[in-house]
Amino acid sequence: MRKKIMLSLLVTVLCSGGFITFFTMKQYYLDNHKSVIQSQLVEWINHDNEEDSFTVLDVYQLGKSNSYLVLFETKDRNSIGYAHYHEGWNGKLKPINYKFGTDKLIFEEVNTNEGKYGVVLGYNPNSIIDHIIAPIVDESISFHFDVSNDEWFLKFEKLPSEIKHRVYANLKAYDRDNEILEYTALY
Repeated sequence: MRKKIMLSLLVTVLCSGGFITFFTMKQYYLDNHKSVIQSQLVEWINHDNEEDSFTVLDVYQLGKSNSYLVLFETKDRNSIGYAHYHEGWNGKLKPINYKFGTDKLIFEEVNTNEGKYGVVLGYNPNSIIDHIIAPIVDESISFHFDVSNDEWFLKFEKLPSEIKHRVYANLKAYDRDNEILEYTALY
C-alpha cells in the first residue's frame, strides 16, 4: 500500500512539473535578440500585417528585475513607444504590453518583480533637450535624466518601495542653458 502511495505521489509531482514546464515554455517563447523582438513586435502591433512599420531602437533591462523595455519608433518617425516584456526562468521573453503615440516626451510607471520604476522616453530633435527633470506628483522625489546626446531615449529610475499608489510626473525639459523648453519646441 505504501509503495502505491509513493508511486502515485511521484507520478503527480512529475506530471505537475511537466505541466508547469510546458506552460512556462509556451508563455516565455521569445529569444532576447533585437531581430526576434522586432519581428514579434510588428506582428503584435500590426496584427499579422506583413508591413514592417516599427523599428526597434534599443532593449533595456530595468535594474536586475525580470522586466525588459523595448524602445521603438514608427517608420515614418511620427511616433515612439515602448513594449514591456518579462523574462522567464528559461531566459526567454513574454510580451506584457505596449504603448505608443505622437507625444515626444512620455512618463510611465512600470511594475516589475523588484518594484516600480519611473520611465521617461522621448525624442530629442537636433539635441535641443539637455536634460529632463521628472518630479513625481504628490511625492518629495524628483529624477534628473541627461539626454543631451540622445536622439531617442528611454531612461528609468527605481521608485521607493514605500510608494504603493500609481505615480505621475510633471516632466520638464531643459536646454543647455538650463532654460525650460516649451512643449511646442519639442515638435
